[in-house]
Amino acid sequence: MPKMVPELTQHRFVSYVDNYARVPVMLKAYPTVADQHPDMAALDCLAEVLGQGNNSVLYQQLVKKQLALAASVNHSNSELAGEFMFQVVPYPGKSLAYMYSLLNNALDSFEARGITDEDIAKFIGQREAQYMNSLQSVSGKVAQLAAYETFHDNPNLIGKELNMYRSVTKEDVMRVYKQYVKNKHCVVLSVLTKGQEAQTTGNDNYKVNPDNYTPPSYGYDGLKYAKAKDKFDRTKQPASGPNPVVKVPAFWKKDINGGVRVIGASPAAPRC
Repeated sequence: MPKMVPELTQHRFVSYVDNYARVPVMLKAYPTVADQHPDMAALDCLAEVLGQGNNSVLYQQLVKKQLALAASVNHSNSELAGEFMFQVVPYPGKSLAYMYSLLNNALDSFEARGITDEDIAKFIGQREAQYMNSLQSVSGKVAQLAAYETFHDNPNLIGKELNMYRSVTKEDVMRVYKQYVKNKHCVVLSVLTKGQEAQTTGNDNYKVNPDNYTPPSYGYDGLKYAKAKDKFDRTKQPASGPNPVVKVPAFWKKDINGGVRVIGASPAAPRC
């Protein structure tokens, strides 16, 4: 299946009742691009400005004003496409339909505000830090290399992806906002609490037809259980071996101004 941005011909309103939920939630998702698409970084920046952190648009417009308990935005990219997701938990006594209206007003406020140089600098700095932190451990390096190889047939994409984020501009962010979010069709999911089934964001207008669904074959047909044959007694706890000797990493010492002695180690990835 080729990579593409899914197209919606209208807003899709769907809902379901979570019998264990204590508060309702509204989720609003826009289809976007696949992983490693040139617009990926700008959409990530847009998500951060709109709904990540206490300085984000949604926090200032909804949470700080005690209109919503929580409001966030996330952009995720998969192998074939991506999604730009808004999530809003209303303040007690506020409806999901009201949250939908407030969210649209917040987007209008964002468009008037625009993207600042400070937004871009903060976003790039945080992404660089995230990359460095994720590559500190062996497992982090392996996971990143394996993901690139699995989905892109090239494990050496770390530098390319980091440069993509470093190249994001204010114009890029506003362009992707207008291309993928502004006045675009989306899927609106209302997660309702028991007894509040009628408090949907909008009237449900979409339902998946299960008639044409064919479950995939997971290869379980014909499998037989093969019981393990042990050569030891699993009911007996094995004896403890000798305590391992901890290998201390190489470190350096330095005296700085004021007579302060510093002891440090050099990590594998640059980090301060």
